[in-house]
Amino acid sequence: MLPIQRKISDYNHYDYNNPKYIVMHYVGAQSSTAANNANYFAGGDRQGSAHYFVDDNSIWQSVEDKCGAWHVGNTRTEVNNQNSIGIEMCCIGPNLLVTETTENNAVELCKYLMNKYNIPISNVRTHYEVSGGTKVCPNWSANNWSRWSNFKNKLNGNLAINNNENKEEMNYSMYIFSKNWYLKKYPDVANSATYKNDPYKHYEKYGKKEGRKPLPPIPVEYNEGAYLELNKDVEKAVEKGSFISGIDHYMQYGFCESRKICKNDSIEAIKKRCEDLEVKLEEIKNIVE
Repeated sequence: MLPIQRKISDYNHYDYNNPKYIVMHYVGAQSSTAANNANYFAGGDRQGSAHYFVDDNSIWQSVEDKCGAWHVGNTRTEVNNQNSIGIEMCCIGPNLLVTETTENNAVELCKYLMNKYNIPISNVRTHYEVSGGTKVCPNWSANNWSRWSNFKNKLNGNLAINNNENKEEMNYSMYIFSKNWYLKKYPDVANSATYKNDPYKHYEKYGKKEGRKPLPPIPVEYNEGAYLELNKDVEKAVEKGSFISGIDHYMQYGFCESRKICKNDSIEAIKKRCEDLEVKLEEIKNIVE
């Protein structure tokens, strides 16, 4: 593991922390370094913080492990700022790529912290997971579960090196998954002591083979503009960047919450179109016959 260099900030931390979890983040700034971030957060009140910053060449500590950092906020899970350690991975290029070298350095830091605080691999999470899907952090976390699975495999000692790490785009298998919907759709998973806290693990191990669906179906009457207009809290969340779009919120929460997805006149218009299509289909059948 790279040596840990220190630039401890006087700002934005709690006096207490009991590390039971490790939360992975990405910096979200183009071509920043671990040292630059450590200096930035040591320079004033930034309304946020993390314990460690990692890049291709170095690891910098910004907050003491014994102090809680401001890195997860009010989460939708049991993870909080005073029972976790936050690790930020630095990015390069306009696509904010976390290189595999940076990722591998973060893996080694994770292993060190897991051993130091007896943290199980199941308690290593992404910010995306602990936020309930409201924070797409790291930036590939919402739709690249294969990369996260590979990260976890590395923690188990299986270091998989990608020879194309310098490419701006990496060709990973893409998976999109709605935890809340999956648990509601499949009560056996929700009632399982093994999988209720990690339904994606069930989907990977059994669900795909069994033909289970990872996402709710998008109704034909769904209307993005109407969804945002009818659900002002979602509109504000999208404006703040908590969700990419209305459909992003609908997939994660809206379906389970039975949110209105269109106006009544939209439903009537769709019904009318369907009726017209049925008439045309009958006409075509008559011509063919």
